[in-house]
Formats: sequence, C-alpha cells, structure tokens
Amino acid sequence: MRAETVHRRRATIAAAIRLLGVAMIAGGLFLIIQRLIFSWGTGDWTFLFRVWNGIGHWNAMPNGLALLAIGAALAGLASIISRWAVRPPAEGCPRCDHADAETIRDTGRCTECGYKSNA
Repeated sequence: MRAETVHRRRATIAAAIRLLGVAMIAGGLFLIIQRLIFSWGTGDWTFLFRVWNGIGHWNAMPNGLALLAIGAALAGLASIISRWAVRPPAEGCPRCDHADAETIRDTGRCTECGYKSNA
C-alpha cells in the first residue's frame, strides 16, 4: 500500500468521524436547548434535570450533555482514531515509500529521506 493510499484512507475515516461528532454535537445542543425552552417559565432550575413523566416527554438534559461530550471527543480525536485505524504498511518507509525494507527494519531509519520509525 502506497503512502498516498494510507493518507487518503485516513482522511476519509477522519472526515466520517468528524461528521459523526458534529452530528452528535448538534443533536446534543438541540436536546439541551429544547429542555431549556421547555422549563423556561417554571423559575425552578432544578426542573431542568428532573424527569417529567408526561406522554412523549423525557429528560433531555442528561442525554443532550452526553451527546455533546461524546461528539466533542469524537470530533477532537478524529485524526488520532484514523491513525490508529489505518496503519502504514510494514514494508518500506511510510513517508517516502522507499522499498528498502531490510535496512529500515535493521537500523530503524530510512536511507532515502532519513525518517526514523518509532517502532
């Protein structure tokens, strides 16, 4: 697998994860704002976190906060997750794709570009 392919796959995965994170953030904000508007006239701020057992209503504040936190974490960590999901090939240099795998494996440094692997 060439370096361009690795980068393209990582970019695609990172974009999908960021899109999911942004959608979760939007859903969480919607639930929080909905709950704030719903309890605006009560004057009791603890009402925001109490469950109201009416038909079709549930406590959206904790669910919205959870969606907001998880969505922000996903959006922020998308590039790290994509690097974890798509590893560079074991043979050759991940930076310049130099095919001298034996020298890279023995010395840990690419003879073409000087890239030092962490492994």
